[in-house]
Amino acid sequence: MQKENYLTFQEQKLYEVIKDTKTAFSTSEINDLFPEFKKQRINELLLSLKQKNKINQLRKGVYEVNTFKTNLELFKTALSIYPGYISYLSALRYYNLIDYEPTTIFISTVNKSKELTNGSFVFKYINQKNYSDYISKEGIYVSTLEKTIFDCFNKPQYSGNYAVLTKAIYDSINQIDWNKFRNIYTKYASSRQFQITGYILELLKTRTSCEIPKNIVDFLNSKKKSKVKLINNNTKSIYIKEWLLQDNLGEKEILSWWF
Repeated sequence: MQKENYLTFQEQKLYEVIKDTKTAFSTSEINDLFPEFKKQRINELLLSLKQKNKINQLRKGVYEVNTFKTNLELFKTALSIYPGYISYLSALRYYNLIDYEPTTIFISTVNKSKELTNGSFVFKYINQKNYSDYISKEGIYVSTLEKTIFDCFNKPQYSGNYAVLTKAIYDSINQIDWNKFRNIYTKYASSRQFQITGYILELLKTRTSCEIPKNIVDFLNSKKKSKVKLINNNTKSIYIKEWLLQDNLGEKEILSWWF
């Protein structure tokens, strides 16, 4: 028979106050709420609640109530620990451009690279060199759709894969502001990113019914400089002269959802 994790009187008193908290809270905040308890006793009570699976410890001195959370609640919790904005695959999920729930939440930050475990989820904080183009929606900061696409091409390891990204672009084609897209690329993109993005967008345009503006493809193509690989490995590739690019992934992989 499984043993019940009953709460003591003091544990129950503390838990009743915090149980409906939707964001992370600190030990110092609990100290302020319960001045009748010594700091050492607060630490003991929090440790006991953690051991009884009532709360999760996010980092030293920071906790959250252990309840089922929606994506939005998870995003708010992640942003309450370290400031930043929701980005990469998590931003695609926020915009409903992927149909599954990733277990890693990606947050762009300034001068912070860290991973924290939150129950069955991981909060991955990424030091974002190009920290810009984010908006405030529903109580969180999230990268704009155009910046999300840029970021995913810039660090595809955080976007799922190219098939996830091309499907997201296909599904959001009528929401993309191509002037904003062009401005972001002009400010931040390397020549390699211009080539890879251009090649994949042209592939998406010619192989599917996705109406990507020709002037955007031409703009990206005008920035190519030297030969690049689509992914950094030594697998067999096809050379695409127009883009000075070695495609060592293949269009059936890039557009696997289409074929």
